[in-house]
Amino acid sequence: MNTRKDEAANVLRNATRRIEQSGSDTPYLDALLLLASTMGLTREQLYARFRDPLAEITVRRFEGVVERRLRGEPIAYILGRQEFYGLSFTVDRRVLVPRPESELLVDVALRLLANRPCARVHDSCTGSGCIGIALAHERPDAFVSLSDTSTAALEIARENAGKLLDREIPIVESNLLDKFTAPEAPWSRELSERYGPPFDLITCNPPYLTTAEMRELRGERDFYWNPVRSGPAAAARVPATEPALALDGGDDGLDAVHRMVRTALATMSKNGYILIEATDAQAQRVEQLLQIAGFTETFIERDLSGLRRVIGGAA
Repeated sequence: MNTRKDEAANVLRNATRRIEQSGSDTPYLDALLLLASTMGLTREQLYARFRDPLAEITVRRFEGVVERRLRGEPIAYILGRQEFYGLSFTVDRRVLVPRPESELLVDVALRLLANRPCARVHDSCTGSGCIGIALAHERPDAFVSLSDTSTAALEIARENAGKLLDREIPIVESNLLDKFTAPEAPWSRELSERYGPPFDLITCNPPYLTTAEMRELRGERDFYWNPVRSGPAAAARVPATEPALALDGGDDGLDAVHRMVRTALATMSKNGYILIEATDAQAQRVEQLLQIAGFTETFIERDLSGLRRVIGGAA
């Protein structure tokens, strides 16, 4: 083996250059995370071993995961995990990769729950469970439940809940709030009395791409969606490998929001709140929909980039 050529630092440098050419905004971090994972090290441990020669099998394995990244697969899918609100969530192609921007939804929810002990909280469109599980982790007194229309996504949510929480929480298959407005209870009477409606808080990060944007996303392998901006012309960074069910919001991107606001009030306690994540371009329309549905005290929260991100209202 040519030790100098196969030093970790050189292998990392070469991978960084290739990933950068593929269009990644974070080529060095991508390469660093992939190499650390391949070597079974933390990032900090890898820093101390930059001059170590790499075994041929390690180089081959690393090349394999780099190729997956070059084909547009998210780092989180390759590693099988994503950090969100200080927790490490299991993720794969069954769920959308949790976004840092969505942490604002958790921040706002915790603020609204500050003076509500033992609140009933429901997270709809839960996907990996990141929002609801983060809330349950931060507020162990709250009665948090999760739902999603995807049975595959709920498998991941259950795995994350079991791994990250010291208690079980109800996880229900439901198209938005359908199971909670239907005559039949989605769970036993005992669970319903604790975790079922009326909810003090509903959170929802729904699919909000338009169908036209989805067609363009699926039609071009190198097209990516950037949730910070809107419109297919945006320089995007969400690969087309993520599940369409978690992204496609219909003609105006707000199909799920239209249905959610029409039914949410019937499942909420007096002075309860609903929080919905959307793009900056959609925020004002979402607030209007909440007002039309009868919600009061509506508001819009901006993320760290100054973009409108979370829209809320009181029941």
